Amino acid sequence: MRENNNILELDKKKFFKWLIIVCVILYVFAYLSIYLTKGKGWDCLIWHADTIGMFPDLSQSVSQVKGLTPYTTGMPAIYPPFAYVFLVPLAYLIPGEVTMITSYNPIDSTVYFLFFSIIIALIMLVFCTYSLSNTSYKFLFCLGFILSAPFLFCFERGNIVIVSILLCCYYVLNYDSEDKIKKELAFIALAFAVALKLYPVVLGLLLIVEKKYKDALRCIIYGIIIFVIPIFILRNSITEIIDSMTSGINYFTVATNEQLVDWGFSYRIGISAIVYSLGQYYNVDNGTLAVIVKFLTCIVIVGMLVAAFALKDKKKKVMALIMIIAFIPGFSWIYNTMYFLPVVFLLNKDYDKVEKLQIKDVIYIVLLLLLFVPLPYGDLFESLYGVQKISINTFLTNVSLSMIFICLIIEMIADISKGKIKTLEGKETI
Repeated sequence: MRENNNILELDKKKFFKWLIIVCVILYVFAYLSIYLTKGKGWDCLIWHADTIGMFPDLSQSVSQVKGLTPYTTGMPAIYPPFAYVFLVPLAYLIPGEVTMITSYNPIDSTVYFLFFSIIIALIMLVFCTYSLSNTSYKFLFCLGFILSAPFLFCFERGNIVIVSILLCCYYVLNYDSEDKIKKELAFIALAFAVALKLYPVVLGLLLIVEKKYKDALRCIIYGIIIFVIPIFILRNSITEIIDSMTSGINYFTVATNEQLVDWGFSYRIGISAIVYSLGQYYNVDNGTLAVIVKFLTCIVIVGMLVAAFALKDKKKKVMALIMIIAFIPGFSWIYNTMYFLPVVFLLNKDYDKVEKLQIKDVIYIVLLLLLFVPLPYGDLFESLYGVQKISINTFLTNVSLSMIFICLIIEMIADISKGKIKTLEGKETI
């Protein structure tokens, strides 16, 4: 047995040494490729269809909230109320009228750059706090994240999802802390993350999985308070808020899936993106594709929920829940893979205690790497409709997510089987 275990294990220090070397090479080649293509490589990493303004997601939201009526401006408003209240200070730092087109103005663009400068500073703080590596490695990991494909896309769009992700990092790394203050702040962090982007609510199931029902109740109370209070700050009615959010989400889901807009499938990840792009490639009608998406969505949700309860490893439980966040939404974009960032910190924390890595752990590390490393090497499926074709980067991101799902299912089945065997052995002993 020992010989077999040795075959399935790798020396941790050597592996991470070579991993860092490979990462540096991949990043150098990526940006060298962009240089050699005279900037054309950026089309594989950031938006290159029609757009208006700098940081369009951010500038649109800021322009919507200037009069405190974001849900009745004529533009789709799909964020929860707190997300718009969060952006009110930005709106009132800019004098006069604020629109997406004014984001090109010096004052507007300076405000938006300052906002993301603060975000990058917070990212550096998170890496310095939760990465157990030495200073040089912390710098490399942080730089690698800022230069990664999902962050670059998030930065170009100006999407506040990164704020939600940083809050999720604090929650995942502190919800079971022995420090009562950190623990309580972790619940509040999750409540704020959900108030910015609804999807992180899934991470609250960690408390249910670990039978921390009182903690879960407090987390729910925080969530309700933070979700409700901003409604009274805005000048929209509850009906207007609900109607705008649901209609906006439905519009974007249908528009992107059935290609009612000319965007294409690049930068889109998840079940819908995979099924509809393949369906279009093989000329399958949208009605059939919608049924397939619903079927696969049910499989992934049920599979990952069972995995979250059945898996023994905390990292894998978190990964299973994040799979729901990244893989299920109808218009999930590549920046949603950044929700796996807390998993990276958990891996770093756990592997600091061991000398050997199991092959299955190495597989997860490689798959996570594929979610972040930029690969600006062209497009695939050129015949598909839309301006932005599926880039190699987006394609491998979807492949990696699919493989993570399969690995988690396999490991879940293995853990359930082991549990049954132990139970049977216990009965026989009795």
